[in-house]
Amino acid sequence: PAPAAAAGPDAGGAEQVLVDELAAATDVAREAINRLAIHDALGAIEGFISSINGYVTAQEPWKVAKDDAARAKLGTILYTAAEALRAVAVLHAPTMPKAAAKLWEALGAEPTLGDLSEQDIDQVARWGQLPPGAKLTKGAALFPRIIDEES
Repeated sequence: PAPAAAAGPDAGGAEQVLVDELAAATDVAREAINRLAIHDALGAIEGFISSINGYVTAQEPWKVAKDDAARAKLGTILYTAAEALRAVAVLHAPTMPKAAAKLWEALGAEPTLGDLSEQDIDQVARWGQLPPGAKLTKGAALFPRIIDEES
């Protein structure tokens, strides 16, 4: 199936790129898992995560937040990032269950989407599953820095 369109009044090309890249990464991951090539699945997921990082860096929500006239654009940027991370939580649940569960919880996904373990990889690329206005919570770092005591 064709990827969905990015949602939001200010959604544009940058958001659609993430929608399309999620669909492609999900297809690669599903196919790789079917042939037991977990490294290829993880590579596709990590490529999508790099795209999310690039999107956030390029969109500069920290600057957009300073412009009251750009509130809709800020909402689109933040929703796009949260929706992309919803997909990452589902895709990484089999390989990083604790981190994925923490991310799922921080996104406030469970009340409307159900438990992370109930999510279907065949549906992960369906864009727009996280309801707009979902309450995000700041939790502990998913991957805390290791402090080198000798430094």
